[in-house]
Order: sequence, then structure tokens, then C-alpha cells
Amino acid sequence: MLLKTESGKNAGFIKFADFKVLEKPSFVEYLKSGWYVNLSVGIDFTHSNQNHHNISFASGVRNDYEIAIREVGKILQPYAYKQMVAGFGFGGIPDYQGETEVSHCFTLNGTSDPTCVGLDALEISYKRAV
Repeated sequence: MLLKTESGKNAGFIKFADFKVLEKPSFVEYLKSGWYVNLSVGIDFTHSNQNHHNISFASGVRNDYEIAIREVGKILQPYAYKQMVAGFGFGGIPDYQGETEVSHCFTLNGTSDPTCVGLDALEISYKRAV
């Protein structure tokens, strides 16, 4: 490789003993080779987001969190291992788990295993946590 100065004069040579071009596989190539994605969702239950968790069971109208779970989830879930989605909450009091103090990380489904099978189960877990 020829090196040049800023003015364009020859400044010397560098000779490489070995040279390889390594191409990184694309996301699709990873998936085709058998890799999978672990999909996790985190929900902010801190006081500043309290008004965003309004649940409407009768009307079927979804809040912003439910919409985000569905819209992002429908794109990523097909790549998730066995359609599993881990659901976590933070900044809230998971009283449905018997807790009385704010937790910085809790499972939405209330078990020690945060995974839910599919978006429907994740949404049910989220609603129960709210």
C-alpha cells in the first residue's frame, strides 16, 4: 500500500503479510442459519407514566403500551424462539405478587419465569399487572 503526504508526495510503503475481508452476515442470514431472537418487553410503571396505563376491558380500545406491544411485537415475534416473549415491569409495586414496595424489575406474569407464549399472553399479563 502506497502512503502519501498531505501534499501528495510519496511517503513510503506498507506491506501486509496477510489480508482478509470478513463479511458480517445479515440478520436474515443469521436466522436462516438457525439462530433465533430472544424477545423481551419492558413496561415503565413509574409514577410519571401512571396515566398511560388506562385499561379498557369493555370497549376494546388499547392504550399506548398495548398498541406498542402489538405493533412492535407483530414484527419481531415471528423471529422469537418458539414465539416466546419475556415481559418485565419496572418502577411499580407488583401488589398482585404480594409486594408492598416499588420494584425496579418484576415479571409481568407474576412467576419466576418471565416468558409468555405469544403476544396475547403478554398482553393479558400486562393487563393483570396494571
